[in-house]
Amino acid sequence: MLLRWNMSMVLCSLMLKKYENSPRQKQKKKIAILEASKANDINEYNENAAKIAFYMSNLKNLTGAERAELNSLQSRNSIIAANSIQYDIMTASIREATGPIKNG
Repeated sequence: MLLRWNMSMVLCSLMLKKYENSPRQKQKKKIAILEASKANDINEYNENAAKIAFYMSNLKNLTGAERAELNSLQSRNSIIAANSIQYDIMTASIREATGPIKNG
């Protein structure tokens, strides 16, 4: 009885690994990673935008270090905006290559 149970568990484990490594599951995982990365970048962008707005409102009184920080934040947000477009392109490319994900 125990041997039969062990064989069933091994079979279930093998089937689960096959399912997890299916093209559809790989597609879902890649898209989830891209979407999470984009969400993190959007959060950083919004935080930077708030700091940029603060610095811009005090532009006349900024120190050299604050001006450098402002420039750095603006540059970083430009990079984030470009990355966001790339995330969308990569996600669309994955979906186009493997077809749409169906729920269920």
